Amino acid sequence: MLSRGFSLIEVLVALMILGLGMLGIVALSMHGQRAYVESTQRSEAVRYVEEMADRIRANTQVALDPTFIRFYVDPAGSATPDLLGDGSEFDNVLGASPTGVNCNAAVCTPQQLAQFDRAWWDGLLSGQISQVGLLGAVGCITQVAGAVPRARVSVAWQGMRETADSGGANGPFAAITCGDVAFAGDLASRRLVTLEVAL
Repeated sequence: MLSRGFSLIEVLVALMILGLGMLGIVALSMHGQRAYVESTQRSEAVRYVEEMADRIRANTQVALDPTFIRFYVDPAGSATPDLLGDGSEFDNVLGASPTGVNCNAAVCTPQQLAQFDRAWWDGLLSGQISQVGLLGAVGCITQVAGAVPRARVSVAWQGMRETADSGGANGPFAAITCGDVAFAGDLASRRLVTLEVAL
């Protein structure tokens, strides 16, 4: 008599194929989750850069005198960028014991407004104003020389995995050094968003 049904070997082979398919689905799901987090971080960084660029444009003194951007580059007015993101400037202006002028509560000069804007951005990047989704966020503002004066606003942060870093010595963004010091040992996982503002 001819028996019908599956043998034990056929069942095991089917289970193995099903198991391999399930592993592929799990790997695809993890890859999709990582891509989602990376894109969310990039969107957040773009928003931070645009908000600071808007604050620079809103300061009327920048429009009158493009060299005024130096107070956004560094609170003391030097040409060397002072990095933001550790929360120290936020504490000086908006913290519990402020030493600077809070432009939300007082009338400010354009220079005080520049320092207030920097402090606000420092608090944003360090997670003191709102919960930040960027790991090790560093903000930089630099003045770009040229026929049309420009300010370069950049945010660097640590990504979830290594990539080919385009900010290296031979990369297309070699001139943008934001985060080079903070991520000196791990440039391959650095992410960078930059926006240039015409003054």
